[in-house]
Amino acid sequence: MKFYHFGSHAIQLGLNPDSNKSYVKANQKTKMVYAGTDADVLARWDSAVKALPFLNGLEIPYTPFGIIGLSQINSNSAFSLLGKIMAINAPKFQGYWQPGWGNTDKILTTLQFESLMYSPDEPDHRRA
Repeated sequence: MKFYHFGSHAIQLGLNPDSNKSYVKANQKTKMVYAGTDADVLARWDSAVKALPFLNGLEIPYTPFGIIGLSQINSNSAFSLLGKIMAINAPKFQGYWQPGWGNTDKILTTLQFESLMYSPDEPDHRRA
């Protein structure tokens, strides 16, 4: 499984990071899960972006469709993990099958997670 940051893709879609504060298109459904100052929100986002090289270096095997009997690690696991790294409660989407949701402990140890997690007390908002 690989984690990606689609900043350049958002620019290709015509979203200007100086005036658009999100990667959401005008007609796309949204749900606010966190609100804060620009600095706070970007610091949390940066924590997730900074974690990507480490997460990708783990070479995590991907379990498509939550095959029974296998450790379910997939995009749902990644979504909930990135929310935790940003210290945001990532929403679970009601009415959808979401195998792998919350299996973050199968991706990172507690110490690894704590080293990547957003921390407002650290100068770069990320623990070393």
